[in-house]
Amino acid sequence: MPGYKRDIVMRIVPENGAESVHWFTDRLTDLGAHMSCTPGYPIEARTRRDLNRVLRRRVYARRATAQIDVLIATMADQWFLQEIEEALDGKGYSVFLSLDGGVVEREVIRNGDTGLAPNPLKGKTVVGATFSLSLITNGDIGRRGPMMTDPGVGQELVQDGGFEQWPTQSWEALPTIVMAQESTILTGGASSAKITRVDGTFNDLRPLPTATFGLRSGAWYRYRCMVRGTGAFTNAFQLRMSNYTKTREANPDGKSFGPPGINVLVASVTTSFALMEVYFRRDPLDTAGTDKYRPRHIGVWTTGESLYYDDISVYGPVLRPGYATW
Repeated sequence: MPGYKRDIVMRIVPENGAESVHWFTDRLTDLGAHMSCTPGYPIEARTRRDLNRVLRRRVYARRATAQIDVLIATMADQWFLQEIEEALDGKGYSVFLSLDGGVVEREVIRNGDTGLAPNPLKGKTVVGATFSLSLITNGDIGRRGPMMTDPGVGQELVQDGGFEQWPTQSWEALPTIVMAQESTILTGGASSAKITRVDGTFNDLRPLPTATFGLRSGAWYRYRCMVRGTGAFTNAFQLRMSNYTKTREANPDGKSFGPPGINVLVASVTTSFALMEVYFRRDPLDTAGTDKYRPRHIGVWTTGESLYYDDISVYGPVLRPGYATW
């Protein structure tokens, strides 16, 4: 049976001021990850006797706990964990925790009154010690669902990704290519988009500026698309996930952005439809959360040949393969 991973994110919201989002895999230097994370689901209940003297159990609330143990590998780790601890002390902060990369987020407080108690490793009391963080949710979580199933809390961000509303009011293409409705070469539905090169430059199929969308901090998003060609083209499918507001584009790691011209995904195309998929996060420079994003489909192939796009989707927050929710 394959294992699963955790992706811990903490969002700290002060009473006055801007919120901050902390990805443990980005901030910790212990190979970029925490050491362990153990969730629990304690209940608040009471057992009573009914009129027939039969014991009945009544559950009032179900909460979630998380025991997070990390190795303090550098002084930077120590300062980062101190930031988290001070926010949890309740001095004008609300703290939200996600264990699955931002899909399910819950407000948490410290579970108990134990403060920082580093566990020495080979006699080292600070750097080289293990730091334990014990948290519990503020409110009742209700029913706990399957850990390996996406809870489906995200939403679709692309308008008319199946190109069913033709002439499409959500997509545009550079004048150097021709975009036409295709009604026979499909993956489902009634339409797909046929993109044909008419000169020697590359294509750029993208949502209109009015169809751009915003992204939430502290969460992963998934891009999907079905693509095929009239021939086999090497590296013909090139995706750029663009921060339209700041003219920046996602790097292949999906969590950092750089100047224009960066492809987050590159793949070859054949004469059969193939699924293209990639995961990405919000641009770190989008601190206010007001920037708009859109996928740009860049392709370079033979003049006069065509590519077919169908079922373009940007969905999130989403649970990635190999990760568990809570």
